[in-house]
Amino acid sequence: MVSRMDLSVSAGTGLVPVEGAAGESLAFSRRWLLKNRINSDLAVLVRVRGDSMAPGIADGALVLVHLPEMSLAVEGVYAFTRGESAFIKRLVPVARNKDGRPSALVILSDNPAYPPESLSGPEMNSIRIVGRVRCVIATL
Repeated sequence: MVSRMDLSVSAGTGLVPVEGAAGESLAFSRRWLLKNRINSDLAVLVRVRGDSMAPGIADGALVLVHLPEMSLAVEGVYAFTRGESAFIKRLVPVARNKDGRPSALVILSDNPAYPPESLSGPEMNSIRIVGRVRCVIATL
């Protein structure tokens, strides 16, 4: 079972996260979780608001965020905060420090109507990765 949190993250210009208690839970196959190396106790489902990640992640979709994946080891779609706002975007490391941590990255929306944003140097301190998006649940 993976818990759904009563909060929304933005696939757009940013939403203020709402602190909420866990809502209902959704069952995932143990085999699927193991195959994808997801710990259900360390994963949450959150609702996405906005169209910047469309068509892959539609407005209103639920995404499974795996919380242990909070470092930018690989390019991927991540839940993260900047200031008081929470986002779902594609993060691409473009340079790394000697310790392997990203020293620069590009924040991309899958929807071409939203321009990319680059971060480097002290700007990197403005971002806090919450977890990596591992699954999208949407109605067609």
